[in-house]
Amino acid sequence: MPKPSHEALSFAKRIRLSYVVALSLIALLASAAYLTLSFKLDQNATFAATINQSGLQRMLSQRTTLLAERLPYADRAMRIAIRAELADLTTSMREAHDALTHVTGSDRVSLDDTLRALYFEGNQAVDPLLHTHLNGLAALVALDDDALDQLRDSRQPAIKSNERALVERLDEVVQEYERQSERAFSQLRQIERIVYAATLVTLLLEALLVFAPLVRSVRRDAQKLADRTEYLRRLYDTSPIMMWTMDTTGQIIEANNVFIHKLGLTRGESLTTNLLPMIVPRHDETSQTATLDWFDKMLTNRSTRTRRTILRRADGDLVIGLMSLKEIPDSYSS
Repeated sequence: MPKPSHEALSFAKRIRLSYVVALSLIALLASAAYLTLSFKLDQNATFAATINQSGLQRMLSQRTTLLAERLPYADRAMRIAIRAELADLTTSMREAHDALTHVTGSDRVSLDDTLRALYFEGNQAVDPLLHTHLNGLAALVALDDDALDQLRDSRQPAIKSNERALVERLDEVVQEYERQSERAFSQLRQIERIVYAATLVTLLLEALLVFAPLVRSVRRDAQKLADRTEYLRRLYDTSPIMMWTMDTTGQIIEANNVFIHKLGLTRGESLTTNLLPMIVPRHDETSQTATLDWFDKMLTNRSTRTRRTILRRADGDLVIGLMSLKEIPDSYSS
């Protein structure tokens, strides 16, 4: 098999580089889109968890206030269950508040200036209001039954905390988390649009800068090949030498005009003719089999030696000449 030319190798290298660059750009965009969307989805999941937790805080503040008001008026048997529930709810509120305000892990939403102000700035911030509420609950749970009876008889509030202000501030916190989540979702949609637009622009640039030049190059090289093939075909047909192509059995596959004319054949007849019966055996050969053996030796040894040969024309006349064989590699036959 003949070695590829330098021009063919250069062309193959250019094609390989073109599609590697094109596929790499698409892979880069796909990876960037995946990583960005994955990050934003994780962030949205964190926002959802944070909103749930802050909403739970609001519900627990209302629930604990209700239980605290019921505790002094409950009978002594019910007070045991209410105390236990208040203790559990108080622990849950304290843990949730610490988790929301002490941001130490990647699974928490960081406190921006708005949230920090809601939690810590001023006496009506969530942090002081919540601690006052929790301390009041702890003090209430610690009271014995006699003290609770006195509290009931005095008609005083069960806990000294601004429950209404606390619920309002917790509601503002929930709303702020929801606004942040909506902004993050809006950013996600914007990123989707940017990635989509970038992908379309990249594909357009690849079509214009990579594949269009490649198509032109292939078309140009294909035209060169077609022109060269046509040129060789003209040389083949107009050559003054008898030229033909046959298989190893002697069957004619293709022949030039001189071959057809010298042997008195038509173009159609030449394509259905076997050369061996047309060869007149030499004085030292008894049949065309010896000629076929010579064919085999020539092809096996890759030889181009000539042989004096007599061919019988279609009308019976003889043509004398020198015949030379050359094997055509399979790569050319395709």
